[in-house]
Amino acid sequence: MRDIQEIFNRILEAKREKNSLQGTYKDAITNLAEYKDLTDQIATLQTKKKQIENALQQQFATELARLDEIKAHIKGDSQMLSDIALTMFMKGETVQIIDQQNRTYEPKFNVAFKKIE
Repeated sequence: MRDIQEIFNRILEAKREKNSLQGTYKDAITNLAEYKDLTDQIATLQTKKKQIENALQQQFATELARLDEIKAHIKGDSQMLSDIALTMFMKGETVQIIDQQNRTYEPKFNVAFKKIE
C-alpha cells in the first residue's frame, strides 16, 4: 500500500494544476464578445424566470410549507437510519433493509478528511 501522505500530496498537486487550467480557460472565454452577449441574455431570462417562480410560490404557499416539513422529516429519519445502521455495524450485526419491491439494500460507508485549523 502506498504512503497516504504521498497520495494526498499528489491530489493537492493535481488540484493546483486543475485550478490553473480552469483559470486560463475562464479568462479566454470571458474575453469573447459573443459570450458576453449570451450571458447578458441569460441574466435577463433568469430575472424573468425568478419573477414567475415568485408569483407561483405565493400561490402555492401552503403546499410549499408542507413540502418543507416533509423534507425535514425525511432528513431526520435518514439521519436516524444512518445512526442505527452504524450502531448495528459496530456491534457486528448484519445491516440490511428491503423495500416494497423486495430490493435489498446494504449500507455504504464513506471516509472524508476535514482540514484541522
